[in-house]
Amino acid sequence: MKKILVIILLACIILAIGLIGFILWSNRTISTILLEINPSIEIQLNKKNIVKNVIAKNKGKKDTSFDSIKGKELEDCIDELTSIFIDKEYMEDNEIKILIYATGEVDSDWIGNQFIMAFDKKNIVTQIITVPSITKEDKKLAKKYQISSVKAAYIQSIRKKYPNIPIDHLKNRTIRELSNTKEMGWFCDDDYELDGDLCFKEIKREDAKEGMICPEGYTEYNSVCYEETRSMDGPNYACRDDYQLIDNECIFSGSYHAHGNCDNGDYDGYDTCIIREHVADAYEFCRDPGRTLYEHKCLATKPSINGGCLNNDLYLNGSCVNTVDDYYLAEWKCPNGQVKSNHDGSLVDDDTKCYEEKKVAVTSYYCDDGDTLVGNQCQILRKEKLKKEQLCPDGYQKIEGDRCININNSKDKVEGYYCDQDNHRLKDNICIFYEILEAQQ
Repeated sequence: MKKILVIILLACIILAIGLIGFILWSNRTISTILLEINPSIEIQLNKKNIVKNVIAKNKGKKDTSFDSIKGKELEDCIDELTSIFIDKEYMEDNEIKILIYATGEVDSDWIGNQFIMAFDKKNIVTQIITVPSITKEDKKLAKKYQISSVKAAYIQSIRKKYPNIPIDHLKNRTIRELSNTKEMGWFCDDDYELDGDLCFKEIKREDAKEGMICPEGYTEYNSVCYEETRSMDGPNYACRDDYQLIDNECIFSGSYHAHGNCDNGDYDGYDTCIIREHVADAYEFCRDPGRTLYEHKCLATKPSINGGCLNNDLYLNGSCVNTVDDYYLAEWKCPNGQVKSNHDGSLVDDDTKCYEEKKVAVTSYYCDDGDTLVGNQCQILRKEKLKKEQLCPDGYQKIEGDRCININNSKDKVEGYYCDQDNHRLKDNICIFYEILEAQQ
């Protein structure tokens, strides 16, 4: 009897182990999807395309926002993922760019198309960039710079095309910036954000002002609010404004007056240095003869009454003077008659000294980085690669940069928030102001 119980027990144990093994085997990771949107997201799927696990990191920190898709079929998760992306504002200008790499039984192009269809229902423009493979070198680069392997692979593809761009200038860039760099070769220094062929650096934030503005999607042009959109890449290549096409390159040439160095004195912004020499001490005076000079003030004078003064006026040199509200500050005068006052923009900080100005030639000239000095002129020579010409959709006309307006569609202004200075972006009723430079290439 005992032998039978032992046999039954062993059979149960073997069956349990087999069942557990089967469950683990059937739930093993078959496919992996890597998404890079800033954050980076890794989705692990079992044989039935059920989400086993989600690993999301944003700026090196774990992000639990995507845990809600665990245990769901992949196809059912796409719409939920797009909603999370929208809630977290991963889009820019109503557009999102996603880097995708998939292994196992899931196809990268299929995943990309699912996202495009889901975002299209929510009126979001989507650009999918698929990475064909991830090498050991990509994984080493990812580990070194603490970035995802799919982003590392994409950076490597940019470096193959533009080997002059340092990895340090790419590792912290958004997918939008990286795709821009790969297409045209533009890049910015670390503390600037790349947008088109310009680099933006935030310098301050201010509360927006309330007033009458153009409705969303419209821009003011010649005092009218017109429907606005961005230009699109055309079929041909062209140079931007002020550049000429020479031997398949875009060339800009020009000149400006060189900057001057002064061994002594201050540079006047052209060809001379200003030297100030102390020639005498200034003296205080009142411009009205009837005033009395007292402690750097020109006081109103009144006759005394029986040797005294009224209203707490001060008795001074046989007269009464008002030291409270009837005075102005004394001025300084030099022996040559030059008046030096705090009120008229004196030449130097110390108004008690008198100076003469002498002009001498600058010691030497210099140019901005990259420009060539010829005499007292700086010669500019800029070269750029050809880029796609920018075209406006049918019915629109170009006004500046990549902006297009529909002159047949206008609206009246409405109440809203605006910024009253240039070089800004308006976000959540906050004006964000930027320093803007041309991108490097």
